[in-house]
Amino acid sequence: DIGYCHYVCAWKELLQEDLSSALDHLKLALELINPTGFMAAEAIVVHGMVEVLRVKGDLKEARAYLSKSYEISYAMKSKYLEFVCLLDDALLAMDRHDEGASLSLLQKALPLGREHGYVNMHFWRPTSMIRICVVALTNNIEVDYVRELIRKRKLTSEITPLHIENWPWPLRIRTLGAFE
Repeated sequence: DIGYCHYVCAWKELLQEDLSSALDHLKLALELINPTGFMAAEAIVVHGMVEVLRVKGDLKEARAYLSKSYEISYAMKSKYLEFVCLLDDALLAMDRHDEGASLSLLQKALPLGREHGYVNMHFWRPTSMIRICVVALTNNIEVDYVRELIRKRKLTSEITPLHIENWPWPLRIRTLGAFE
């Protein structure tokens, strides 16, 4: 229970961009959860480490935790955890500016999300999901699922993705050419 409390505190700190505090909470959560052998709890904390380290810019250490996260997801045969790992991996690829890898990973992750109806995950961050959605829609990957995800989660961006024709705008007005 105390480990879970640290996990929730870490998520809150991440959302508030206090990365040092988020890491401290995640380290405590791992110390408390690891000895229990509760793989599902370990998986979500390790996933949190990946996200916090990625946002912090420590891609090498994030990658190490991602490897551990993949191990747990395969050991548990969890499609949800596989989905989370693939999205984490895609974000790391985006951070490395590896477009080919990020597209390949999204082509694996998003069909899993659609098939299982995933619209949320542990350590959900709107800014990370918007990045994923923008890349997916720009490259026509699981367009219907991604549009539904944007609607259900009410995802918005500080930078309006006007260049994405298939973004699920609640209202679209066109004034150049014929008025629509």
